[in-house]
Amino acid sequence: GSGITAVYGVPAMFHSSFCPINRQNNSIVQTLFGSFWNIILWPVTLAYKVIQTLFHFAFTLFFTPGPPSQRQAGQEVERYIAEFDNKYGLLHPRLYHGTYREAISHAKRHLRFLLVFLHNEDNPTSVQFANNVICTSLLKSVVEDNLLFWSCSVKKREGECVAESLNKAKAPFLALLCFKEGQMKMVYKHHGFATVEQIISRLTTSIVENEPHLNTQRRRRDRDRVSESTSSQLIMQEQDAAYQESLLRDQERARQKEEEERQVRQIQEEIERQEREKQDKIDARVALRKKLKDTLAPQNDKDTLSLLFRLPNGSRVSRKFCSSATVKEIYDFALTCDESPNFFTLVSNFPKRVLPIDGEAHLKTCEELGIQSSTTLFVQEIISDDEDSSESEAEM
Repeated sequence: GSGITAVYGVPAMFHSSFCPINRQNNSIVQTLFGSFWNIILWPVTLAYKVIQTLFHFAFTLFFTPGPPSQRQAGQEVERYIAEFDNKYGLLHPRLYHGTYREAISHAKRHLRFLLVFLHNEDNPTSVQFANNVICTSLLKSVVEDNLLFWSCSVKKREGECVAESLNKAKAPFLALLCFKEGQMKMVYKHHGFATVEQIISRLTTSIVENEPHLNTQRRRRDRDRVSESTSSQLIMQEQDAAYQESLLRDQERARQKEEEERQVRQIQEEIERQEREKQDKIDARVALRKKLKDTLAPQNDKDTLSLLFRLPNGSRVSRKFCSSATVKEIYDFALTCDESPNFFTLVSNFPKRVLPIDGEAHLKTCEELGIQSSTTLFVQEIISDDEDSSESEAEM
């Protein structure tokens, strides 16, 4: 509408009779202009490409999705099973509901073969393999009787990670894993299409070849369980024996402690009894001393036997007795002396002898014993008195 047309990229207003340009000259100008323009923009283009490359590298380095979490992986497997059942039906081996790691752990724990099928619903060969091999009653009967079956799509992150771990497997991919030499190992693998008969034949061969490994592990585990059970029983028996021994030691300690406490009580009671008896004897002697003082007869002219008493503190007391006075009467008088101890014996100086303190001789007269006038009798305190002498003295 503007009346301006373009010829070879140049407005028609410049194609006047005043500026005639032929096609050859115009092409040369365009080439030179384009080359010149490319030279000018080359640094910019190079910088753009470098920045683009660096940005892509940084994005893949920091934002490449890692393996899914255990929960995400489990959810992906559940969605895959639902989609697989919906698309192919239920005529297939029972699928393990759980992640690949959980399936591995289950197979290892129960010593079972694990059959892994990696599927790609966008791959026609994989779809054909699922229809003609996986979803057949023949494979279903063989797998469910002998194997644990796990499957996932490589289009899902869990299946992609499993494919990477299985040497970058491509769907359709079938692998048989077995616990061997202390770890789960792949003992059979298949990629691409094959008939169900071929797959079953190969699987059966691998199972027969590797079943002895699982049987060995099963026997070893059974022995370990028996050994653990036996060890547990032995440990329990040892613990029971140790407990009984400890209980007996505690009971013996308690018995010994009780016996020691009983002996201490007996000793204490005996000491207290002896103290009471001793005090009772002292009280009895004090009472006897008072009684003898009150009943002491005065001296008279008939008393011709003069005796001198030397007390433990050095004081002297003289007293006259009749010749028929008994040894008991001599002891009674000695007890009435204020400085006389509660328990004592009388010893004559010449001849040196101890006057009898008990028995029949205790009742003999001085004349019978040959005690003469002017005899000195030493009052000697009894420090450690026995029961017999104490009782005899208490009777004086």
